[in-house]
Amino acid sequence: MRQQVAQGLMDADRVAGRLSIPEAALIEYVISSVDQAPDVMPQAQDRSTPGVAALLATPEEAARALRIGRSKVYDLIRSGALVSVKIGGSRRIPVEALRRYVQSLTTAA
Repeated sequence: MRQQVAQGLMDADRVAGRLSIPEAALIEYVISSVDQAPDVMPQAQDRSTPGVAALLATPEEAARALRIGRSKVYDLIRSGALVSVKIGGSRRIPVEALRRYVQSLTTAA
């Protein structure tokens, strides 16, 4: 089950059901974990500046932070559920947009 959740193959309602806890409690826990871990977004070593927090994440970094697959991130972008920007030919997701998306999961529950 852990592997399925980490790969984004299991929805929050199914995880909550297997853990016998309310889905809202699970989502609240995830949000509080993200809020308490501001450096969840890994930075590329060759492009990072020490002491400067990343404002934008690559789709791969967003996928790792959300514990879902890269294709799911692009699905969320296409559906409008996750805001992104293009810089040249590169797609980037504002870190704040990731937080808003996770927050929106609680209102949907």
